[in-house]
Amino acid sequence: MARRYLKILFSILGLLVFLQVSLSLIVDPYGLFGTRLLPDSGFNSHQYRLGAQGNRVVKGLYLTQLQPEILFLGSSRVNATLNPDISFLEGHNVYNASVPGARGYELGEMARYAAANVPSVRHIIWGLDFDYFYSPEPHMADYPFSVFAGESRLSGYVRYLFSENATAGLFRYLARYLSNERLDNKINGFTQTREVEPIPVNQNDLFMRSTIVMLNIMTQVQITTRNERFERLDRLRETARQLHETGVRFTIFLQPAHIYRLQDYRLSGAWPAYEEMKRFLTDLTAEFGDGEGRFEFLDFGYLNNITSESVPEEEASTMMQWHAEASHYITPVGDNILARIFDQPLPHPVPGGFGVRPTQANIVDHLTNTRDGIDAWALDNPEFMTWLRQEWGKLTGDGAERIVEEVR
Repeated sequence: MARRYLKILFSILGLLVFLQVSLSLIVDPYGLFGTRLLPDSGFNSHQYRLGAQGNRVVKGLYLTQLQPEILFLGSSRVNATLNPDISFLEGHNVYNASVPGARGYELGEMARYAAANVPSVRHIIWGLDFDYFYSPEPHMADYPFSVFAGESRLSGYVRYLFSENATAGLFRYLARYLSNERLDNKINGFTQTREVEPIPVNQNDLFMRSTIVMLNIMTQVQITTRNERFERLDRLRETARQLHETGVRFTIFLQPAHIYRLQDYRLSGAWPAYEEMKRFLTDLTAEFGDGEGRFEFLDFGYLNNITSESVPEEEASTMMQWHAEASHYITPVGDNILARIFDQPLPHPVPGGFGVRPTQANIVDHLTNTRDGIDAWALDNPEFMTWLRQEWGKLTGDGAERIVEEVR
């Protein structure tokens, strides 16, 4: 009798596993297996996939599947703005491997993994976030389970066939498919976040909230010691060296930072570290800026007609031209960044130009002009600066006028 019950139990379990795997392959919610049998329906075409939590495991598998020539790396700012399908990259195999909340450590590991394990990669473009680069480096989301952390590709496929990730993804995708709800994640890694005709929101409120979030991050950056910072910069230099030796072109661009974020950096005392990073990247250009695996640095994190875009008044509910909020710019800015990297005309013209290629000859003037520009903006906007000092005082407990003048 016991054997009979065990046989029935294992038969049921086997049937459930068979159904799980079969449905996961038929629906293929993450687009990993190329087996999706559901027909295209409105927003849900085979060029789109469901977003996975963290996306590290999925993007590691895609990277080895697609064998791209050009690879984009970065945080959500790059994930939602650098479009592999931009017209002047037509004919190139391009993949956006950026992931939300990416820290400097994991992006460095992703770059080294690609150079060592994806022979097709000839050019890596890394959108560097000053704040995330120096903030604490916990294991983010599913990073420990990805190929970038040393896990096998097989374990990644199993994760999206048999685990709760597969089951949850299956039902989430079917729900979106049946309701014809837009899927924002493309197979090429790009995440579309802005609709063709976006619904206006209160931008002032969004900017104020995101500015406070960035201030919180600055409290973590500010306590980073000089030795800790240089340890991370040295790790970045080692990545540049490895890519140079393997002949992979390596471009780093410092992310555009809205003036509100630049004032966060200035007020929190992190500004010297910001300039220190720009000098370091400029020195890397001098060291590794030749040959097939040359290193390049472009700076978009200075005061220009994109980063100084005015925020609508409190009662206004209008979309801005270049920003979603203080922390995230939108796709037209990403188009312009790619155009500067590949020496193409700006698809979205900006008065005064956009982007600087710092050299050892111009870096001092560039840093001085940037510093003078944001200080002049602060004098012209006293109400905002008073509010920002009050918020910083709440976070640090050191009073509304606290400004750190030196970095340890």
